[in-house]
Amino acid sequence: LSLEKTVFYSLTGVVTTVLLALLAILLLPSYGLPGYLWSIILANFGAAAFCFLSTRSYRYFSLKNIDLQYIKNLLGYQVATSAFGR
Repeated sequence: LSLEKTVFYSLTGVVTTVLLALLAILLLPSYGLPGYLWSIILANFGAAAFCFLSTRSYRYFSLKNIDLQYIKNLLGYQVATSAFGR
């Protein structure tokens, strides 16, 4: 299903770059390498929030449709395959 939101996808890259630069300038002098790592994490979360809200993707999500048993099965599969190196 294509939602024709490629402009927002492109803008998300710009938002990520701007947030990373600003957060790095703010956090790097005080916290060094951990500050830079935090700036990367926060910039990506900020860009994801921008993309999610600007494209109104929340209209396509419903907490009522979450199947916890299915999620547990997926997590169990992931742990099993990671443990055995598959």
